[in-house]
Amino acid sequence: MSTVSTASAFRSPLAPAHSCSAGCANYPLPADLHVPFDEVKTTIRREKGEVLFHEFEPCHSVFVVTLGRMKLITSSREGNALILRFAGPGDVLGAAEALHGTAYGASAIVLEPVVLAAVPRDTFLRFINTYPAAAFWLTGVLSEQYTAAQRQAKFIAFGQTSAARLARRLLEWSSEHGRSDTDGIHIPMQVTHSDLAQATSSTRETITRVLRLLRDRGVVERKPDEVVIRKPDELKRLAMY
Repeated sequence: MSTVSTASAFRSPLAPAHSCSAGCANYPLPADLHVPFDEVKTTIRREKGEVLFHEFEPCHSVFVVTLGRMKLITSSREGNALILRFAGPGDVLGAAEALHGTAYGASAIVLEPVVLAAVPRDTFLRFINTYPAAAFWLTGVLSEQYTAAQRQAKFIAFGQTSAARLARRLLEWSSEHGRSDTDGIHIPMQVTHSDLAQATSSTRETITRVLRLLRDRGVVERKPDEVVIRKPDELKRLAMY
């Protein structure tokens, strides 16, 4: 997992600020809230490998991903890591922690260059209290995150083979981020074998072996910037759906 110095880890995530063109304002908010949200947010950019915030760091801001992808990762005391989810355009980070005034529940690490809308916690809470539609929107965001957490717990508890867990993960990502084409389902995601291992509670060696088998069978192909599912039905059978 990427690490940074203590000084850089707790620097203000709102600096440096940059202007953002309308093309990167990929907000999940209702359209009539875009203008008031623009008035309270700051646009920031982070590069691959940077840590936006650390697990157990006090929540200071809420972030909306407008471009690029990140991974949310948690670690045990023994140093084992588990990727809870990947975040892409439209995803909200830190909302639950902001409401409850708790520390971040995971570390957010940049997978590919990202642009985010950042709002300080106190400002975000005032925004939610000022606009009823924003509060309604936030309820939906938290509901989706709760459902995802349930899936994660169920996923880990199943105790299936590494191949079945990887197949399930790929199918989940294909439904969330995939683009169907004549040659299969393309999932735009820059992930390493270590990332896939951390997302499936497996080892890197096991993931390498499983991917090789899936590639040889023409089921899945991993490219530098995407994963392509060539045979979705066969992947579903492997996932035990």
